[in-house]
Amino acid sequence: MKKYSEDMIREAVDISIGDDGFRSNEVIEILEHLEKVASKRTTATEKFLSLPPFDNAVNQSKVDRAQSKDDYYMSLQD
Repeated sequence: MKKYSEDMIREAVDISIGDDGFRSNEVIEILEHLEKVASKRTTATEKFLSLPPFDNAVNQSKVDRAQSKDDYYMSLQD
């Protein structure tokens, strides 16, 4: 995947819409927010996947597992 610097993104946005920098700043803020959300999802997914599978022999509580699952889905909604 190609990656572009913030300066390149700002310049491209400013040129494409003939702006003085206001919209390019918005674009950068949106990209930063999307990156933060993606990072949270990755962290939450890794945490969820690291949980041991439900096993009656281990006597893991169904409530504990359900709570972890709820935490995972709630973290995706932020």
